[in-house]
Amino acid sequence: MSTDIQSKPYCYTKFVSCDFDEAIVRITVELKKEEFGVVTEINMKEIMNKRLGIGFRKYTILVAC
Repeated sequence: MSTDIQSKPYCYTKFVSCDFDEAIVRITVELKKEEFGVVTEINMKEIMNKRLGIGFRKYTILVAC
């Protein structure tokens, strides 16, 4: 994984060298190590397709607590 982290007032962005699905798993594991859990996982690709009928890139919002 890369160490290039960009901070914005509302999120953190990190570019990694693994595929999307592996990144979600790795993030979840790392959150658990810090005693955080994913309370909500929002699949934006699925939502955009269902509600608007448009294709969208893989985009997942993880809400951790």
